Amino acid sequence: MPIIYATGFLEVAIAAALLVPRWSRPTGIFLILYLIAIFPSNVYAAFRHVPMGGHAAGPKYLWVRAPLQVILIAWTWCFAVRSPGSS
Repeated sequence: MPIIYATGFLEVAIAAALLVPRWSRPTGIFLILYLIAIFPSNVYAAFRHVPMGGHAAGPKYLWVRAPLQVILIAWTWCFAVRSPGSS
């Protein structure tokens, strides 16, 4: 259970750091790496039908989260990492 609290705290800290203009780019890069790093655990949990404590959708949620993580990575790239004015 401590890992759940640690990752939750990390995600809140990342969200706060994204709001600081001079930290947004390095935080965005870190966030992309973090999303890539946790992706395999989400796939594992989806295949193994790991119960989601109190989550109504259960493991089905993880199948939705996989494509959502790709969208979050693209969104982070566009708004936090990409240089202004580049396409």
